[in-house]
Amino acid sequence: MFLRLILFVTFFLSNIGVQPVFVKLFNPIKTPMKFSSLIARYNNGKFFKNCYDSLLAQTYPNWEAVISDDGSTDDSQEVIKHMIGNDDCLRFLPFMPSII
Repeated sequence: MFLRLILFVTFFLSNIGVQPVFVKLFNPIKTPMKFSSLIARYNNGKFFKNCYDSLLAQTYPNWEAVISDDGSTDDSQEVIKHMIGNDDCLRFLPFMPSII
């Protein structure tokens, strides 16, 4: 019964141009959820181009990718930093050696 009342009030208010607060709070279409992808990598800079192209081909509008280095010993850190540049959707986390 209560749900019917909420639906009726929502329908009525939307017909006269007023949007109730609970519709603004629980409307997932207005603000799509951010999708985050974590990419852990080690000595595989030569394979990153395929991964990078796949990330850029995404059609979902609100995403980010965090690329983490696990202590690579080749030139993959430089390759990846150069490839992602200043793209706001891509973040690179360099390896931080443990002090323990």
